[in-house]
Amino acid sequence: MKSICDTTDIFVHDDLIASHARWKMKLVLSIELQEHLDVDAIRLDDCCMLGKWLHRTDILSDIGHFESYKNCLSTHAKFHAEASWLAKIINEDKYHEAMELLDDEKSNYNQLSNELVLAIKQMENDITNLEKSMYSVN
Repeated sequence: MKSICDTTDIFVHDDLIASHARWKMKLVLSIELQEHLDVDAIRLDDCCMLGKWLHRTDILSDIGHFESYKNCLSTHAKFHAEASWLAKIINEDKYHEAMELLDDEKSNYNQLSNELVLAIKQMENDITNLEKSMYSVN
């Protein structure tokens, strides 16, 4: 029997959460260096570590029915849309406005970032519970 861990072992680390925390650092750095960003590439939700993992066929077949997976997938897409919107503001040389949004804990970007972390943790919890139920001895 194939273990769900064969497709979900990425959750044993906080790599996914850390990779999304780095988005903020990338945006801040682009403001500080006044560099333009690829808005279209940032909008794509299947190119980063989490996105590649979420869109894998084996992941979809194993956990695609979980509400936590659906929530994570949706929140992740919204996060990328918001990050691309911020990148657009940066590209328009509105550095002060972009930095204020990144600093504001109530901004859409930070709210979605927090929601995404929670969604990843809930999905991880659901996967752990599934693993336990698959291998529990009755």
